Amino acid sequence: MTTSEEVDIFLRRATHINEEGRLHVIMFADQLEFEVAKNTETSLKKLTNNPSNTDYQIVFVCCSENEERSKIVTEMHRFRRNPPLPLDTQTLRNYMDLMMSRKFSRMLLVVSERAGMGRTFYLRQTEKKIPKESRVTISIPIYQREVDFGAILIKLQPYWHGWDSKTIRIIHFDVYPEVSFGVDELLFSIGILSNLVDHRGNLWRCQQTDIYIVEYMSIKKEIGEVHTMFEMIPKVICLSPTVCSQREFYSDGEQGFDHTEFKSAVFQRPFQYLKLFAKNRLDMKFRFREAEGTPKECLDILLRYCGVSNPSWSELKHFVLFLNAQLLEYEDCVFCSDAAQNELPGFSNFVIRFLILMSTDFSSRSLDLSEESKTLQASDEPKNDLRIYEMRRTWEKSAHPYLFFNHDKTFTFIGFNIDKATGNVVDENTKKVLLNNVVSENLRNALERNHVPLAEKLSLLNRVALMEKLCRIIGAENYDPDKTYELTADNVKKMLAIYMRFRAGIPVIIMGETGCGKTRLIRFLCQLQCAGKDIQTMILMKIHGGTTRLAIREKIEAANATAKKNHAVSKTIYTVLFFDEANTTEHIGLIKEIMCDQTFEGEPLSLSSNLKMIAAVNPYRRHSDDVIKRLEQAGLGYHVASDRTNDRLGRVPMRHLVYRVQPLPPSLFSLVFDFGQIDSQTEMQYIEKMSSKKLSRPKTAGGRRGLQMKSSLQTIQTVVCKVLQKSQEYMRRDQSECSFVSLRDVERALEVMVWFRHHKILQRLKEKAMEVDNDVITQETRALILSLAVCYHAALKDKASYREYIAREFEEPCDLKGGAEQFLEEVTRCQDIILENCNLKETIAKNNALKENVFMMVICIQLKIPLFLVGKPGSSKSLAKTIVDDAMQGVSSHKEFFFDFKQIHMVSFQCSPLATSNGILSAFEEASGFQEGKSLDNFTSVVVLDEIGLAEDSPKMPLKILHPLLEDGTSDEISDGKDKESKKVAFLGISNWALDPAKMNRGILVQRDIPDGKELEDSARSICSSKKFIKALEVLQNVIPLISAAYLEIFNNPQSNREFFGLRDFYSMIKMVYNVVIRTKQYPKPRDMLIAIKRNFGGFDAIDPVEIFEHHLQYIGSVEKKNVTSLELVQISLSEIISTPTEDESEARYLLLLSESNSLMPILQEHISAIGDFQTIIGSGFPKDQEYAQICRNINRIKICMEAGRTVVLLNLEKLYESLYDVLNQYYIYYGGERYIDLGLGSHRIKCKVHRKFGLIVVAKKNVVYETFPIPLINRLEKHFIKVDSLLNAEQTTAKEDLVNWMGKFCRVVRNVKSREGPLQKHVFVGYHDDMAAIVVLREMNAMVSRSEQTDIAMVVEKCKDIILWSVSPDAMYRLDDTSLNYFANQLRNKYFEVQQHNGLLGLLRTCSSDSISFIQVTTFSKLLVEADKEEINAELKVPVLLSHLGSFETEREFCKHLITFAKTHEKGILIIQCNADADTLKTIECSRYRLEQELKEIHKPITIVLVLQLLHTDEGRFSEYQAGRWFSLHIDELREDPNMEEKYTKMYSLSFSKYIQECSKLDASKTGLDLRNLIVNCLHLSLSKMSDQEENCSRILLRVQILLNLFEEPYKQKRENVFMTTLIKNIIQILSLKEEFSGALNITKVASDLNLVQRAGTFKQSLQKCTEDKIAQNLAVLLCFIDTNNNLDFFKTNVNATWQPDLWLGIFQCEKYVLDHVRDHENLTNFHVELKGFNGQLYNPQFPFSWIVFQRIEELMKSGEDISDGNFFQRTEEMLQNEPFARPLRECCLPSTKNVIVDSYMHDFIFQKMACINEEENELFRTTMYKSPLMESDDNILRCLLNIHHIYNVIEVQMTIISRLIQVQPTAVRGALGVIRHDRSNEMISVSVVLLVFLETLIILEDKFETGKQMKDWTTSVKKCRYAVEKAIHDCHTLHLNTRGMSNTMKFKKAR
Repeated sequence: MTTSEEVDIFLRRATHINEEGRLHVIMFADQLEFEVAKNTETSLKKLTNNPSNTDYQIVFVCCSENEERSKIVTEMHRFRRNPPLPLDTQTLRNYMDLMMSRKFSRMLLVVSERAGMGRTFYLRQTEKKIPKESRVTISIPIYQREVDFGAILIKLQPYWHGWDSKTIRIIHFDVYPEVSFGVDELLFSIGILSNLVDHRGNLWRCQQTDIYIVEYMSIKKEIGEVHTMFEMIPKVICLSPTVCSQREFYSDGEQGFDHTEFKSAVFQRPFQYLKLFAKNRLDMKFRFREAEGTPKECLDILLRYCGVSNPSWSELKHFVLFLNAQLLEYEDCVFCSDAAQNELPGFSNFVIRFLILMSTDFSSRSLDLSEESKTLQASDEPKNDLRIYEMRRTWEKSAHPYLFFNHDKTFTFIGFNIDKATGNVVDENTKKVLLNNVVSENLRNALERNHVPLAEKLSLLNRVALMEKLCRIIGAENYDPDKTYELTADNVKKMLAIYMRFRAGIPVIIMGETGCGKTRLIRFLCQLQCAGKDIQTMILMKIHGGTTRLAIREKIEAANATAKKNHAVSKTIYTVLFFDEANTTEHIGLIKEIMCDQTFEGEPLSLSSNLKMIAAVNPYRRHSDDVIKRLEQAGLGYHVASDRTNDRLGRVPMRHLVYRVQPLPPSLFSLVFDFGQIDSQTEMQYIEKMSSKKLSRPKTAGGRRGLQMKSSLQTIQTVVCKVLQKSQEYMRRDQSECSFVSLRDVERALEVMVWFRHHKILQRLKEKAMEVDNDVITQETRALILSLAVCYHAALKDKASYREYIAREFEEPCDLKGGAEQFLEEVTRCQDIILENCNLKETIAKNNALKENVFMMVICIQLKIPLFLVGKPGSSKSLAKTIVDDAMQGVSSHKEFFFDFKQIHMVSFQCSPLATSNGILSAFEEASGFQEGKSLDNFTSVVVLDEIGLAEDSPKMPLKILHPLLEDGTSDEISDGKDKESKKVAFLGISNWALDPAKMNRGILVQRDIPDGKELEDSARSICSSKKFIKALEVLQNVIPLISAAYLEIFNNPQSNREFFGLRDFYSMIKMVYNVVIRTKQYPKPRDMLIAIKRNFGGFDAIDPVEIFEHHLQYIGSVEKKNVTSLELVQISLSEIISTPTEDESEARYLLLLSESNSLMPILQEHISAIGDFQTIIGSGFPKDQEYAQICRNINRIKICMEAGRTVVLLNLEKLYESLYDVLNQYYIYYGGERYIDLGLGSHRIKCKVHRKFGLIVVAKKNVVYETFPIPLINRLEKHFIKVDSLLNAEQTTAKEDLVNWMGKFCRVVRNVKSREGPLQKHVFVGYHDDMAAIVVLREMNAMVSRSEQTDIAMVVEKCKDIILWSVSPDAMYRLDDTSLNYFANQLRNKYFEVQQHNGLLGLLRTCSSDSISFIQVTTFSKLLVEADKEEINAELKVPVLLSHLGSFETEREFCKHLITFAKTHEKGILIIQCNADADTLKTIECSRYRLEQELKEIHKPITIVLVLQLLHTDEGRFSEYQAGRWFSLHIDELREDPNMEEKYTKMYSLSFSKYIQECSKLDASKTGLDLRNLIVNCLHLSLSKMSDQEENCSRILLRVQILLNLFEEPYKQKRENVFMTTLIKNIIQILSLKEEFSGALNITKVASDLNLVQRAGTFKQSLQKCTEDKIAQNLAVLLCFIDTNNNLDFFKTNVNATWQPDLWLGIFQCEKYVLDHVRDHENLTNFHVELKGFNGQLYNPQFPFSWIVFQRIEELMKSGEDISDGNFFQRTEEMLQNEPFARPLRECCLPSTKNVIVDSYMHDFIFQKMACINEEENELFRTTMYKSPLMESDDNILRCLLNIHHIYNVIEVQMTIISRLIQVQPTAVRGALGVIRHDRSNEMISVSVVLLVFLETLIILEDKFETGKQMKDWTTSVKKCRYAVEKAIHDCHTLHLNTRGMSNTMKFKKAR
């Protein structure tokens, strides 16, 4: 962001330092902030008053798109100049190519279409070319979305100053594909400007010796589509191995297979072995010795065996790395040596085949990337962007037979299955053949003798055997580090695959579902190396959205230190740094850099060789369309539409992903290793081990124990395992969000079962069952049922199906005799017991949702199991939280039942899209702090993340920090034990939709769907079951089903956008109806029912809830709907809130009032004030008021109102509404008889007392609520759509309807004019909204009543029309002739332009006279006022004037202080406040308007407050802020007064454009306001830009500009300039008139009727000016194309000495006939092509002005005279020529001294137009030929001379043609012929023979001149080429009997030849 100080320094340098010829340019000056622009103008004025450098040149370059809004453009308008003509694209490209070519550029782009193609390798090779002591490399990876210039300069800082210029700096930018912004600016700054600057002013200067290498991977063919500068930078393209294998050589811009790499052992060893293996010539004697072969041969072999189609270099390198490592072991193995040949025949080939197979398997992609570029280019569907992340090769579907070299040089065979009959290797599961004929019979026998398992089923091996194999390969002692870990054959293979990647130096990236055991497997592998020693071999870093670069750096350093320490203990131990969930951070690019490049932000890392890194990443998967639709409808956090959010992965919105992750860097794609999933068999093994451990566990210090049953434990355990495994299967088959289950769910289920079995609640359940004689199951079965209910049942939407499914799996000794019904009965009984022991209000519905929510919270909090509560708004989530918080207080609980439960303390955190990881972490730390020093058996803290879904929608991904917090209670890795237990807290997350599985899998999900009709009815009956009036339920028994059915119909209505009406609205209506019954003791009356419907289902105008309810409750149709207005309902609601007795609780909800416009606020405040005390809080739009502190201040203001019992009205406070959710729930906690509620932001929450008379009203625009308000907020409030119509009485309504009808006629077009798009009223009445007419009527009639005037309807309507007319745009006034008001058009225009003041703000202020303060809102499309305008107003009105801009204030407080100071300082004055009115500033405008009213309402001074709102036409239809109340609204199109405006508009209305310009040309510019000369000068650049030249004359445009500007401006040509300009204007008017004949006259009415024309510029005046300029420019372009034909303007170049040429030029130009003829011939006036009239469009330099016109007219006249038979052809033609318009100026210019020059000049142009001349020499030859003609006679009549030229040519045309043909073949003959002619002083006609003779002489070469055969061959070719022309010439001469003497000479030459 440019500051005032920076601009000031720049201007001082320009004006005070003499830098000769230096141009100082401020680019993009229109983007300067308001205050900076203002200070710039002040500084410029001050610095240019007395500059040290008087030759300063300062240019401000601005974008025309921002012209109207730019402060700097407005301030410096007087310096405005037309922009230079844009350079044509080719010229610009040539310049850029020159600057960026390798000769001049210091920059190189290294690019490839895929990752791993050798871009970084190119950098390393470049480094090697420069001696190490003479270079330094600075690598800067750029991987975030936007380039951070500050970070780049910090990185470059050590190399800024004092750097040795002899040292070459290599600056390497690694630009990731995810970078979207700033790349072009970075490259332009370095490549073109040679410097780099950040926002702090730090400067990096490029040196000539610098080398900049930019690395980029583009998935598109045209990389310029991504970043424009890439097109212009010299490129090196990295070729793939496949392409290189087809090439012998590479061009200069290509990077292929490096020769050094080819020669290295890493490539040579695999190459040579594979080469021999391919030829079947490999034996045990062979060992690698030295390099051989060619790179092409090497690539052919490697590509054949690598197993990857079209691999990248990195993939190929991984293959050879792995194979080379194995071959080194092979060469060192005695069993593969020559000594073992006899014992193991063919063993070496056997081993090599398996080494190849292993290498292929280890280097094969899990992601199929071979066609990734094509896929992305071809796909139009955004969801297909995820295809490159999908697993194409899954672990489970692939076979993995491995042969490993042990540390003791022996072998270990894993997963081998060789068919004895065929010797083929087959997959043990699918029996698919993997390798054919691997083992011969002899070898198989030998291997069997050595006890090699050739048909081993790894899955059947026991743990001991698997451990033995693992330890042997790893080289560790046989030690089992974790006996609880289920070691399977699958896990063994995965560990070995990872371990072998470690050994080969290949990075490991694991992709797998959450909870599939990645971390546990890696931990086991690491511990296995230690053999029981206390060595830390695994460092875990849990990555999340809040992970910082510094934290990653610290973890790497710690891991490296540990690795070095471990290396000292044992060199075979690998230390592993594990990045868990690495793709959840925006620093995933940094992790890639660390793992792949071993660098950190470009700096090399000195890492220990035994430090290995693993990154685990979540899969990239999109939700199904059904799930996405459901999420979108949920509303919470989804108020930013998917198509608008920038939070995307590719084109897929993040919210559509199952896991919210960052894009994976392409370099990691090929490294992704599919971790796979646990199969059912393996899962069952895990479950059995876990159940054995949990169920048989003895009691621990923490009180947890197993079932402790002796005889039946094993049987029970079997049943439990089976039930849990079936539950897992069922959940996975489910298609909803709960399908993501893992072993974590099994562990939780066992934990819950054990807890239930030993808690007294189970005994209470048994007693309850016995009471109903239903105790038919064991306590173990009951515990298992409740465990399933907690861990599985609650998560499902279709719970009944699960109960039916799982009940069948219960068997003895856990038989479930009652089946699914028994299951439900046990769960319901437990839920009822818990809820019965909670304190509930009578009107709370004890429905299934509340029961389940409370039940799940109590159990999960007790066991510290994280709980995610997901459900629609109104599904009792927040209510359940409050109930549980109140109930679970340990021994201090209200009920004895909870004495045995823990005491809890809730720490709430209100989530929002602004939430951060640190904020969430602080909530956990705070909760953990409460547990310190307390018994964890009796106390626990609970972290509550309220509306957690809001944070899920944040691009910062703050919820990713939950992963470690939910597991350990801290984001750091801590060991198991007491410390971990003390850190862990209970967790409750409340959301409207399911979060990503990575979070939910770490806890339990409770999912509530929309209740069905029966559940709604049950809830309603529960609400109505009160002790106050026992018969209430009986009274409402029949109406409850009808209300439920009506609600479901509304909810399911397709037009019910975003679930606008929720469960809270239904429950609230039931409570209202119930209260009516209690109050009246009878069935609700129709009016009462109608009120209840409107109060709970109002505010949404797309559907009519009353109509829907009428279908179900017909009796309410007897009430007239209009009798119950929205305002009346608001008053009823407020009255209920503030008048509730102390002992009762009001059921009235707080209010959400929707309106068309916030201009309704004054009226609302007036009605609210009649009910009670209130305070309005309007959100500030000022910049610094958006900070956290201001939100807290506003919350504190609400808190004060809460405690004082004042109603608070909130407007534009969207950022704090989320903090009020608890307040809006209206469920209070009581202390000492007072009500308290949570209030705060984020984790900063306090208990706030709520006065019983406190009320809350949220006011918002309708469209804002519909589009952006979160659904939970909408559902919590009672909604009313307030229209001013509801405030009007009958008279006022009649007046309003008349006014609306008049406004409709104002817009209704009835004539055939171009239709306008969009809502017409919004374009006619500036600030229009639907309440506009009603507001005006209400205000005017109230004012008349207050003045005791009679309110005659007709009089009111006329006054209202006048008021409305003030807001009309001027273009609408000129459309009136085409509307229904055409009869009143003139009358309305007179009133608008003459009675009302719309001509400038000054004119309006002259009429303002008031004894008190007055408020005026002015809308305008013009530029805002500047200081000079203020001074003009001050001087005119003689009152203090203060001009301010809202953009200059940082805070609301600063603004208020500013205006109060002015008001108190002056007794009278004018305060003008300006602002751009758009979507970003509306809040600021509304806030400032309100503050103006409030702060100045007590001031009684004649002060005029003018709020000037600048609109753009793009915002015109969206601006709906027409004001009423104390504000007077009007529209002034142009703020600056124009004295000629009325007269100008009148003339433009009555005249066409051509007539108007003609009229103006006759008058002085001061009288018309239109200076045609300046207008044409201003249009010149636009006209020239429209013109196009032929390719050979493309540079003409610049010279044309110079000529015309000189013609206009040079004083010595003033006379000519006047003639030229006068003629120019005259011709333009003629052309415009002619065009109007073609397409009809254009006038102001037509412009006004075309929206596109009106919106072309700011004001209507400017639009007219633009239209005028366009017409002038268009016609001027036509005229310029005409007058510059054949470069005709060259006669006005400064170096033209002859005077006759400009005079003749101007004389012919005044002949309008030729201009009009040209226009008629080119009726399509959009074609502005400059013609060349030379022969076949040839370009030449003219010598005779407008020669083509004279030439064409003479030719036409001579052709028309051919029919004259009386012999007077020449005379008749001459007579007609005398009548031509050009004859007069030609005669005037023809003086005796100039006649010959004029004739010669015309002949010069004549020849070029008549013949194919390519240069002046040829032209001279032809002219001389014509001069030598006997017909050429001297004559004083210039016209006869010109006519004679045409006549002579016609006579000798054949000779001229022969000569032309000869010189075309041999152009060198021209000079020789001219030499002969010049020596011949006779006047004889030149014969063709002379030219022919010279022609033949040019072919004569002496024999001694032929030095080489090539010279002779060239001469022969030339002779053959000329032969035809010579023979043709001779033939024509014979035919025409031309000059016999010449012919004889020619014949001699022919014979000689």
